[in-house]
Amino acid sequence: METLFSSLGIEWKMLLAQVINFAILAFVLTKLVYKPLIGALEEREATVKKISENNSSAENLLEEARTKQEEILRDARASTQKMMKQSEDAAEARAKTILDAARKDAEKIIADGAKKLDEEQKKFYSNLKAELAGLVSAGIESTVGKYITKDAEAKLKDEALAKALTLKK
Repeated sequence: METLFSSLGIEWKMLLAQVINFAILAFVLTKLVYKPLIGALEEREATVKKISENNSSAENLLEEARTKQEEILRDARASTQKMMKQSEDAAEARAKTILDAARKDAEKIIADGAKKLDEEQKKFYSNLKAELAGLVSAGIESTVGKYITKDAEAKLKDEALAKALTLKK
């Protein structure tokens, strides 16, 4: 074999040293570089996988939060509309109460005014009647008082007063 290696220009001692050096180098690289590098890559792969799972979990949580937010907003809108409806109903009821009270006050004022007007009219007609009776009496006395009796004068006054009172209405 020596002749074959030497004819190719290879020294077997050198080749053997190179093979041993390569084996040592491969062993050292395997122990010191390859295994830590593979471990680091596996650790990195596990970290990436964990981050991906956490990201997926975070996306799920985010989606749940969005769903919950929409539900809360929907409930808030419904609650707001309900409160607005209640406020409108309360305002309408209050307005109706105020209007009813105002109507009652107005009716009372009108009734009181009508009553006062009626009293004033009665007072006016009674004063008018008394004044008219005095005028009729004075007119009868001044014109025919000397020529008729007291009974006839009283009867004439009553008739004239009755006639005057029927004319006023």
